[in-house]
Amino acid sequence: MGQTTSIIVQSQPRPGEVKELFDHCRTLLGANGRHRWHEGPSAYMPGNLEYAMFPAQGLPVWLKIFHTPKGSLQGHDPDADVPAGSVEIRLDDGTRDSHARLVKDIGRWLKNRGWNWQVREHPDQPWRHG
Repeated sequence: MGQTTSIIVQSQPRPGEVKELFDHCRTLLGANGRHRWHEGPSAYMPGNLEYAMFPAQGLPVWLKIFHTPKGSLQGHDPDADVPAGSVEIRLDDGTRDSHARLVKDIGRWLKNRGWNWQVREHPDQPWRHG
């Protein structure tokens, strides 16, 4: 496994906005109709919902978005120093440059909607506000 980046959204999206975010991220990745994803309860982060691209489809990163319709995400390790949030965008694999470009583009999308968010480019690094 390569690079891992997490973006935590601390604003509560309205119904339908998480799907808009996922569609925007898919476009940034160059995904099209042949690229498959899972939508529904998360097996990776129980108690939450997810939009998750299937791995190994030739995209630059493996995209997963975990969300909850109310309150904060469930299932983070309490000792993991993860800020509370209602949405987590996870980018796995890919290069540092591809992650930096995606964080910039996703961050612009989040900022344009007035959403508060934090990002961590590696599990050993501190969170920083977007």
